[in-house]
Amino acid sequence: MGIAGETGSGKTSLLEILGGRGQADGGIVLFNGEKVPGVMEKLVPGHKGIAFLSQQFELPPHYWIHEILEYASEMSEIQRHQLYKICRIDHLLQRRTNQLSGGERQRVALARELSARPQLLLMDEPFSNLDAHHKRVMKDVLDDISQQMGITQALVSHDAADLLPWADELMIMKNGETVQAGKPTVLYNEPNNLYVAGLLGEYNLLDPQLPAFAALPFEAGTHTQWMVRPEDILLATGSDRQLNAIVKDIEFRGFFYASHLEIHGETVLMYQLQPAFAIGDKIGVKVNRVVNL
Repeated sequence: MGIAGETGSGKTSLLEILGGRGQADGGIVLFNGEKVPGVMEKLVPGHKGIAFLSQQFELPPHYWIHEILEYASEMSEIQRHQLYKICRIDHLLQRRTNQLSGGERQRVALARELSARPQLLLMDEPFSNLDAHHKRVMKDVLDDISQQMGITQALVSHDAADLLPWADELMIMKNGETVQAGKPTVLYNEPNNLYVAGLLGEYNLLDPQLPAFAALPFEAGTHTQWMVRPEDILLATGSDRQLNAIVKDIEFRGFFYASHLEIHGETVLMYQLQPAFAIGDKIGVKVNRVVNL
């Protein structure tokens, strides 16, 4: 499960409460039918069945990696080495902690948490300080932990885009409350509000009352805004043509292009794998779907 929200939304506090490393103002947390005590109820915080990887994970300086991992491990030697392979650290065992990159240190800290054989793994912003390469490695590691070890995972991130391809369920928080929860595809395509829409990706906001968009074949209902994802703006000709646009700018973004269009004075963003036009061209477009907000 993924938990996303802007800074200060309460997602890390929630994660800490779930792991017994925070204290709820009310209610209780149950894990396998057993209460998870908060930090004010237990001398040593945490729960035996729940591993917690925080942003401020620490490894003792100048220690051999194998020493850190073998200490207090509840796994057999065969199980430990399988864990090291899953975490992509089996080649790091003969190094010292001060010889590791940030991504390597994080995976060692993760393996140390998993060596206690938890049933649930909680992670606070595990992708936030990683470069693109180490982020991909970490995502692969988490997939293998789930598939090969059967450990349930929950993580928080301020960048919901990191969670869309990873999470089975996604919860969006704001001001300590749940704004929307469900399948990532549902939240992306049918957000409850602009806050959720913006967290999960770029969007266009169209006013159905404007003459430029009044002819679009969608019901406005009692709502005054249409949210349209850039991939739902499509190039169109002939009878499919709904709107006339002028191409103002084209951005290369790797495997796709983002084109900024002007439609009767309004700016609209459109995604395409390969644009069949140039800046300054007049083109026809259609809107595939809208979300009333």
